[in-house]
Amino acid sequence: MPVNILLYYRLVVLSLSISVSISPLLMGCTPAQVAQPTTEVKTAPVPLRNDWNPAIRSDPNGYLYLTYYVRIGDDPNSLYFNRSLDGGTTWLTEPIRIDSVGVGSRGTRFGFQGVDTNGQGVVSVTWSVERKTDKFWRVQDVRRQRSRDFGATWPDSHLAWRFELPSNYPSPSSGAEGEGYLVWVEKGGANGANKLLFNRTSPGGDAWSRAPIALRQHGGHTKLSDAGTRRLPSRLSEIGWPTLATDGRGRLYLAWQEFLPQGGSRIFFNRSLDGGQTWLEAAPPLSTSSRGKIARMPRVSFDGAGGVYVVWEDTRDTNTNLYFNRSWDQGTTWLPEDLRLTVDQPPLTDSFSPAISSDRSGRLYLAWYEQRDAPDSLYFNRSDDRGRTWLPHPIRLDHHGKDAKSYGFQLWNDDAGHVYIVWLERGEKKDSIRFNRSSDYGATWLDADVRIDSDSAGIGKGGLLYPRMSADATGKLYIVWSGDREGEYRLFLNRSTDYGATWLSREIPITR
Repeated sequence: MPVNILLYYRLVVLSLSISVSISPLLMGCTPAQVAQPTTEVKTAPVPLRNDWNPAIRSDPNGYLYLTYYVRIGDDPNSLYFNRSLDGGTTWLTEPIRIDSVGVGSRGTRFGFQGVDTNGQGVVSVTWSVERKTDKFWRVQDVRRQRSRDFGATWPDSHLAWRFELPSNYPSPSSGAEGEGYLVWVEKGGANGANKLLFNRTSPGGDAWSRAPIALRQHGGHTKLSDAGTRRLPSRLSEIGWPTLATDGRGRLYLAWQEFLPQGGSRIFFNRSLDGGQTWLEAAPPLSTSSRGKIARMPRVSFDGAGGVYVVWEDTRDTNTNLYFNRSWDQGTTWLPEDLRLTVDQPPLTDSFSPAISSDRSGRLYLAWYEQRDAPDSLYFNRSDDRGRTWLPHPIRLDHHGKDAKSYGFQLWNDDAGHVYIVWLERGEKKDSIRFNRSSDYGATWLDADVRIDSDSAGIGKGGLLYPRMSADATGKLYIVWSGDREGEYRLFLNRSTDYGATWLSREIPITR
């Protein structure tokens, strides 16, 4: 090789060796620290998940059945089912999806949902689907699904009752073998008539009857406000707020609100003793008519000896009060004059959102909201003689101050004198789940209500949502609620096995 070419190669090699040795130094690092070219991988953010609106049922075996809504990211709600066979300690790791309105269905949503059990393996889930039309949400159909093996398996399809005309106020219930009952108000019939309709499934719950029964039909009434001076919006029905109660043995009790031609509204009643096949020909009115005054939102309870009891809100006395009527012959005859229960209500105070329950001996328990001592406080009254007499003064069950309110309460009782109530207390800075109880048929209650949730749940800024309770006659109580945890809503449960005397010190997270 010529000398000049050899020299050239030596210079190139020397040049490369110097370049490799000093370039890291010029970069301020050692050769081992030289950065290698990389490709940045961007991961999609995990969509937020919210579990909320739970419904719970339990049986004496300690089996719990839970339904709730799930929303993941922009996906509309899905309805899920879960169960526990050990009193809520463990749950299915993969909950069962019952239904979904589908991605992109912005004009469709779920309405109500609930779960029932007969304690012998039959578990029924009922829910509604609503569609938005003309800026208003209307019920599209009511759906049911049933499991016969304690919720282990479910059919692939559900049973749906679709409303042909615009409908509102669906009120469902279930029988002992999973059969379904449904009452609703149909709107937009001939001449603008409104119908109160009833339908039921076959005894096994496999099919709906093809021909609903019309329990009430009206049209052309003048609709007035509470003051009786202006028309209500035309979208409001002359028939509203039907409430259906069943005893699991084919006895159905129904109360509703009805607007009158002369203004105002009254409470009416009907009943069936044969599973909805036949009803009273004439629906008796339960409230006294008062022109321009409103009777609304009836609640129904019954005992085991033919007693049926209805309570409602009423504006006839300027403020909103609670009124009551009763029947001792399964709803055939009623008191000729209804009774005012909130007799010691202070001036300028409203009583509202009542709940009533009863036991088989005819003891009645009533709870409601009132603004007597603090905003939206919980009050209680009772009757030991099937509604003849009541306590002269109600008992306050919560103990919050004026910077908090009580919401979303549930009332329950057994036949041995235990009465329970649970609610959400919402304060300016913090929410909590509260509980109170009586062991002597509502005569006395805890001096201080009990907090059921704990700070260990890590509840975030979104706070808590309404609790739901299930209990049985063996002293087992279960309370479930939804709470904000790190920006997402999760479900939690607490339980008592001694009639509400003690609770778990830390709630059980159901969804994580």
